Amino acid sequence: MSDGLTSYDRFWPFYLNEHAKLATKKWHVAGTGTGLVCHFILVWITRSMWWFPLGFVFGYFCAWYSHFFIEKNRPATFRHPYWSFFADFEQFWLMVLGWMPAELERLSSTGALSPSPLRQLYRVAMQVSVFGYFAIIGVAWWHGFLSFRGRPF
Repeated sequence: MSDGLTSYDRFWPFYLNEHAKLATKKWHVAGTGTGLVCHFILVWITRSMWWFPLGFVFGYFCAWYSHFFIEKNRPATFRHPYWSFFADFEQFWLMVLGWMPAELERLSSTGALSPSPLRQLYRVAMQVSVFGYFAIIGVAWWHGFLSFRGRPF
């Protein structure tokens, strides 16, 4: 990669720098939260697969709106879609739990790229969980529990 981001540990400070304004982080939290509601609640209550892609649409709309109109930068998704996807979840939970100020302080004061073993475990668990969830959605759709028949609204 031409930007020198060769690992997620190097990408994470870059990602946070691209989300420097609090309003950007709040828009991301709103988008990710809406996406999670679509995926984990509405898909299963309505049994409509339409909520699955709509969750991504709502989530990325909020995130990209904040980049284009608030932060005025290019979303990291365009260059690093995989890392950006998981960094958004990490940012979401740090914001929701109120731990973002401590994370920003940790990165600015120590410059440490390596997270704690617990955070590293979280990152691995998040990736495994997301791929597992996609597999569950696929199996439920394949067996007819979920479908694209009808409209989600």
